[in-house]
Amino acid sequence: MSELSVKQYNDKEANARTDLCIRVIEAFQPALFEKLGYPHRIQNEAELFKYLDVMHEAEYFSSRPKDQPLLTENEFASFKTIASLTHQFSKEKFNKNAVAWTSLIGSLEVFRMIEYICLSEAAPTILEVGPGCGYLGVLLMSAGYPYAATDVSQAMYLYQNHLWNYIFKSDIQETVLMNNDLKSIQESHKGNLRMHIPWWKFSNMWLEPKPEIDVVVCNRVLGEMHENSLDYLMKVATSFMSGEGKLKGFIFKGWGYSLMNRVDLIIEKFYKHGFVAVVLDPEICMFVPLSTANTHGIHHLAYEVIEKSYQSVYEQFGKGEQTRSHYPTTKVSPDSLIGKRLLYCKENTRDNMKVTLGDIIRYCEDLLGTIDISPMDAKFLEYISTPSIS
Repeated sequence: MSELSVKQYNDKEANARTDLCIRVIEAFQPALFEKLGYPHRIQNEAELFKYLDVMHEAEYFSSRPKDQPLLTENEFASFKTIASLTHQFSKEKFNKNAVAWTSLIGSLEVFRMIEYICLSEAAPTILEVGPGCGYLGVLLMSAGYPYAATDVSQAMYLYQNHLWNYIFKSDIQETVLMNNDLKSIQESHKGNLRMHIPWWKFSNMWLEPKPEIDVVVCNRVLGEMHENSLDYLMKVATSFMSGEGKLKGFIFKGWGYSLMNRVDLIIEKFYKHGFVAVVLDPEICMFVPLSTANTHGIHHLAYEVIEKSYQSVYEQFGKGEQTRSHYPTTKVSPDSLIGKRLLYCKENTRDNMKVTLGDIIRYCEDLLGTIDISPMDAKFLEYISTPSIS
């Protein structure tokens, strides 16, 4: 059984902090959460319920029409399977009648892109940085991808641990409870890698034998990280992406709330560390190591081209103080293998996307036996955003 208690996590973290240097501890904290006051630690396991479906509470109710197609029939089948599991999880673990659905829709949209990008490739080993509620991890592990994940938020990490152990019946390599280095853990679980890595072990990766990672998935987190943590991630990735054969790179949807790192700074850091952009799109972005690009027929976008394309966008925000998740401009490297796969993905998905937001909401209402499926966080945000004077 590898399910973690709050005490186990806190004790292991406290012991690790004793030996870590100050700059590492500084870098590997939830910088944006602390700046905004967003709760990222809990005192007992009962509080984990709060993290069932967070951070995207108002994304679908308030901003999208009910008749908007969102999923294909196959994706909807996956949605129903995982949504039902989260419903069972919330009832059995917390005695709550709730379902995760807003975060799950977003995870399916990213999973769709990853599947098409990796089309005809041997399944890459994926490291997800900042998995949040953990539903993309559920999709990737269920599809057979060798998977590892790390998170700096105590509450999120514990939620991921409890959810994944519930779904995969404790078949998770919870490295908080393991003394081996990450590379040896990976080698002993090559056929079924499901490795969960706390921040203090991830931050020590530069000093130890590194696991083999092909793709880093980092949705909506790069703009929210401490700048030293961002540099560390890119620097250490140059080491574990150095092998031959499989597709390599960073894949992500959204830059995150860019209060800690502006998007132009993030792009500049990618190029400084030897990564080049092949896709910059509101739906998905991808950077690959320049050293492996030609192997996979990937044409990259020159940094000067990106800088020029986004210069007018920077100016809208004054001195480049950009805080939105996406830029409006779309850039895809011409005639690249990845570009062609993404174009095929968009065309194929558009032709087969039949399931609407209304269909998804009705399924969740039937599952819960109520039309009140909006999370309390969403209700609070709606309440304070409604004008008192009409």
